Amino acid sequence: AKLTAYLDAGGNLLISGSEIGWDIGRAASANANLNFYNNYLKANYIDDDAGTYNFTGTSQFFANQSGTFDNGSAGIFDVDFPDRIGAVTGAELLLNYSGGTGDGAAVGFRGNHRVVYMAFPFEAITDPAIRSTVMCNAVSYLTPLL
Repeated sequence: AKLTAYLDAGGNLLISGSEIGWDIGRAASANANLNFYNNYLKANYIDDDAGTYNFTGTSQFFANQSGTFDNGSAGIFDVDFPDRIGAVTGAELLLNYSGGTGDGAAVGFRGNHRVVYMAFPFEAITDPAIRSTVMCNAVSYLTPLL
């Protein structure tokens, strides 16, 4: 409720994780909150497990960005089942999975609130320089033009 109120007041949110969609974006889940998932995170849940650990940019903010998140070999942790997501009306895909299913890996929305939702854990991006660039791009995306 507090997060919903924050976003209703025009807040900005960067959120990431491999099981957010599985937990709240799936109608069959005991924790389902499709209203929040669809109307605030601006995503729809496609399915579990992208079948890859690679991503690539799709929008102007992430156009030249690609990278890898950990499969357990980089010493961070194995991101077993990154969610496959789509953008709802008014939102856009920021990242897709490269290889595997090729589905959406991150959604962005800029409206009455702003959100960048990554369907894999941000902290699991293996290359520190790419991780930094992704964070800078996400902050730029979330920052309103003055």
